[in-house]
Parts: sequence; structure tokens; C-alpha cells
Amino acid sequence: MASCRNNTKEVNRTEASGVGHVVVMTQEADAGELSQGEVVGLKFNLRNDGDGSFVIVGVDTDCGCTKAIYSGEPVAMGHETTVELMFDTSGLHGYQYKTAKLTAQCGNGIVETVKLRLKAKVR
Repeated sequence: MASCRNNTKEVNRTEASGVGHVVVMTQEADAGELSQGEVVGLKFNLRNDGDGSFVIVGVDTDCGCTKAIYSGEPVAMGHETTVELMFDTSGLHGYQYKTAKLTAQCGNGIVETVKLRLKAKVR
């Protein structure tokens, strides 16, 4: 389990109320062995451990072969959401390691970022 601590604004959470907090249940997913040209979706579960909501405002991937699917709806405290990374192996070969940077608006001007990683072996 990983928690995002790359806040763009430092905050003492005991003083901040109504602030969401993103916790990634699994930060890395392994697609295993894939055939070239195969497209797979890998899901990452996120939980809100804050006392307010957060909204995913973007997911930037490091390669055009990877696309993110997510809801732009607020995630209430104590609730979970899923981000799916779609990985297209067309034109790829060998061991692949891809990263996506998720950005969430957590309230009170706090922005949290977390990295999601996937790996696969393309044959």
C-alpha cells in the first residue's frame, strides 16, 4: 500500500479539515507475458483516507502505448475508486516498464500525486 506524499502544498493534516487523502492499494501491476499486439487493462484501486473528498484531475502516462481510464467524480472519505491503465503492446518487444502519474485535487488547495507502475514481458 502506498500513500502519496508528493503534495505540492505542505499541510499539517491535524489543522486541515475537509481534505481528501489518496491511498493506492497496489502501486504496481504485473501483466505477465503478453503477445505483441495484445491490449490489456490493469486496474489500480485507490481509497480516500482523508476527511473530505478528492477528485482525480489527470493521469499522465510516459508512453503513447498506455492510456488511463478513470472517473472524474469526487471520491468521498472512506470510499474507493479505480484507475485502469490500458496497455497496447503493438510494436513492443521484451520487458516493458511503464509509469503513470496520477494527480488529485484534495481540497483546500492541496494537490496530491502518486505514481502507478505496470510491467510486462512482450514476446
